[in-house]
Amino acid sequence: MRKSFSQVAWAVAAIGVVLGFVHLLLPSSTAGDVLYFAATVQLAVCVVSGYLINRPDPRTWVVVLFVALFSVAGQILESSSNPSDGLRVASALCFLAVQVTLAFALLVVTLRRGGNSLINALGDGLIVALGIWILIWVLLLEPSIDAVNEPAALTAIRGATLAVSTVVLFLLVSLLFTDAHRTPAVWLLAGAIGCALLGDLLYAIDTSGHVSIGQSVLNAPYIPSLFFASATFLHPSVRGLTHRGSTRQRRPLLGRLVLTTASLIVPLMVIAAIDPTSTLDRFVRTISLGVLAAAVTTRVIQAVRENARTQAILIRSAQTDPLTQLPNRNLMIEHVSDALENSWRASHRPTLLFIDVDRFKNINDSLGHGAGDDVLVAVSKRLANAVPERTVVGRISGDEFVVLDPVSAGYNEAI
Repeated sequence: MRKSFSQVAWAVAAIGVVLGFVHLLLPSSTAGDVLYFAATVQLAVCVVSGYLINRPDPRTWVVVLFVALFSVAGQILESSSNPSDGLRVASALCFLAVQVTLAFALLVVTLRRGGNSLINALGDGLIVALGIWILIWVLLLEPSIDAVNEPAALTAIRGATLAVSTVVLFLLVSLLFTDAHRTPAVWLLAGAIGCALLGDLLYAIDTSGHVSIGQSVLNAPYIPSLFFASATFLHPSVRGLTHRGSTRQRRPLLGRLVLTTASLIVPLMVIAAIDPTSTLDRFVRTISLGVLAAAVTTRVIQAVRENARTQAILIRSAQTDPLTQLPNRNLMIEHVSDALENSWRASHRPTLLFIDVDRFKNINDSLGHGAGDDVLVAVSKRLANAVPERTVVGRISGDEFVVLDPVSAGYNEAI
């Protein structure tokens, strides 16, 4: 049964790709609308069927419901005859809500499967989104303000929609980078979101007035997107879509670094090459660059602090006995070397006391290693409580402990 539904899911995805190419060749917009409506209906049927059969996380229903609700509302408002500026703004807000919902849902999936911290994902996503926003403003939105007769609010909302779309794209790429075992559901979801983002980009290019794109081409990417979404719910691996996935020991951070670096360098090069044309253009560029600089600075500070914290943890684990949390042999050797070096200056006589636990092997053999560990922990605590604060207690091996008094005046004082 599981294998058969897996094959059905891939068949649905293949059908969506074929119908996407068919939509490109349709000369009639009516036929394209019928095909788009059929793709929407099959999505509803497959989502319900996939939920009843595969029982995915119920929270996916909430995401699908909001995406479907905002998408349908936006399309109805946009397709009305002679829509007013208010209806056009409301339609753009619906499509913006779709992207925000997808970004939030994909962020949750990425964090649960990859284990990334929320601040890291948001920081890198913000850098990428701001970089793409600057490119969108300079190359698409600002030139279209005078060329296209539409309210400024509508232009701003469409720009924000494309900016949020870049966050969705980044989180999707981050999910593919960090997930060691990329399940078929993850790949199908990536295909659905990628095709939808391609359609949004084509609409933005067409709206800017730079290139005129036919309606059949504009809607074509959304057909395979709907079928890929259906295949995601039909595939049995959708059950683990929101579960914590196993990650690689060495994550491929190079691609993530290249993406965030390019999002910083490319917009700066474009702004340097193209002069501002108006006061509004100069204002938007200044604010966008300021926010981008603040985001990059915050991300760098966070990365440095996280690296320092990680190094401290590694150093502590390398120099501390994992059972008793006392200094191990290597760290005790360093303490002894420091005490000997400082003793020549202050006329101290460092004293080192060796202590072992009698009949410790009998405890391990008769009561087990768990009881032996409890004895070692108890001994370490008693030694630490019994000696002065100036001394250092360490465990060098097995049941062997040492006590170092680096500032004693003589052996009698140390004892």
